[in-house]
Formats: sequence, structure tokens, C-alpha cells
Amino acid sequence: MTFTSSSSLGRDDLVLCAGTVLGTDFLTRVEVAAATGYRGVTLRVGECGAALASGAAEMLRVLDEHDVEIAELDGITDWAGHHDEDRSRFDPMWSVVEEVGVRALNVMEMGTAQMPVEAYAEGFASLCDRAADSGTLVGLEPLPWTGIPDLARAADIVRAAGRPNGGLTVDTWHLFRAGHGVAELTAVLDLVIGIQVNDAPTAPMSDLLVETQHHRLLPGRGDAAVANTLRVLRDAGIDAPLGVEVMSDALAAMTPIAAAALAAEAAREVSGP
Repeated sequence: MTFTSSSSLGRDDLVLCAGTVLGTDFLTRVEVAAATGYRGVTLRVGECGAALASGAAEMLRVLDEHDVEIAELDGITDWAGHHDEDRSRFDPMWSVVEEVGVRALNVMEMGTAQMPVEAYAEGFASLCDRAADSGTLVGLEPLPWTGIPDLARAADIVRAAGRPNGGLTVDTWHLFRAGHGVAELTAVLDLVIGIQVNDAPTAPMSDLLVETQHHRLLPGRGDAAVANTLRVLRDAGIDAPLGVEVMSDALAAMTPIAAAALAAEAAREVSGP
């Protein structure tokens, strides 16, 4: 499957994910990214309204001034048909997509119950269709403790949806905690549109949600064989930028500049030349 995007970000570019610099607003995140060698940033869906407070034109000015793009809008969790939340909360998100420009939307399931693949696929396809009008990709990220726990099930959903701008987001922490290795990754390489790097020790904590939100390790500092995962992805011709998403209480205790710089250095070490 061939994916296209309106973004100029590619395999040599780092993306500063919101989780790595928790508590920063849009302007600060862009400034920190530019100062520490990132070419992209992510925004969480709930941040879009505040980012738009001064208007889409101001967001574009800030991004252009710092030579930074919005790589991803993250945290879309109620996209499937079984969710009945008020969808108007996504209005600011769509304004950012359509007026500012975003490489990709990142979606996941937070509930633990499993729906039929077809039900997930319908919601995913609908999201892809609207995003396609703006040249925006949509990545489905499996989370090990949820109704979409692994790459195989996520791939079934993406394939059932059958949208050219729909694919998978591979997060090395979730990949490792799902027990996946090269074989599982190789089976879905044709669908990968997004990459997020981080690391984890061999032994998981008793609560995976707490671990993933507070105790991720810098890429290369754990046992998840992140460098090997990236080699597999790059050898397959996947040119997605490298999202650095290290949600960590240790990083949160640092200044945003220090946290971003440390994370960038670690990401470059595992990504190779």
C-alpha cells in the first residue's frame, strides 16, 4: 500500500512528542524543538483549542519562523462506533488539520473490551476519509492492555478499512510490552506510517498504564532492542520521521530544553547514521 502526505518530514527528522516535554504549550514546544534539533512536534487533541487561541495564521507564523512542522495530533481515543462521546470536542483538532496542516493523526483504543474488526474499521475509515481531504495520514497505535492490543489486530482493522491514508503507528514501548519481535513487525511492514521510540526494561510493572505514562526509558537505555527495530523499519523503506515519545517522571523533573536535548541524543544514537 502506498501512502502520501502533505508533510515534508522524512526519515532523517526527529519529532518532539508532547509526552517528552509534559506541561509545555504549543509555542514553548516549538521553540524547544527548534533549539534542540527536532523538525517536528506533536500536539495532543486536548491542546488544539489553546494552540488556536491566537488563530491558525499565528500558528503557521510560529512554525515557519522556527522551521518546524506539526507531525502528529495524538490521543484520539473515541473514534470507533461504540464510543458515544460528544464529537464536537474534535472541532479544534479538525481546524488544526485543515487550516494549519498536520502530517498524521494518531488513534488508539483505551477500552479493554474487544469489538468486531468490522466495527473498528468503520470508524477508522470515516476518520481517514475526512483526513484525506487535507493530505493527512491516520495511524492506528495498538496498546497492549486494550481491545486493540497488538499489531496483528490493528493490521486487521486497517486492512478492513482499506483507506490509502490509513496505517499503523509503531511505538517501541508498546511493541515490546506486547511481546512482539521482528516476525510480528515484518508481517505488517506494508502498513507502517508512523514511528515512536522509547524503551523499557525486560520486567514490566504490575500496572502497564502507570508504567507507560510515567516510567518509560530513553531509547537505547532498556531492553527493547530499539536500534534493531529501527533497522527493520528503515530497511523496509519506511521513511516516517522519528517521534521521540518518552513519558517519564525523570524527564518531567527537568527543564523542557534539557529533557528534549537528552531525548534527541538518545534517539540519534539508536537510529544510526
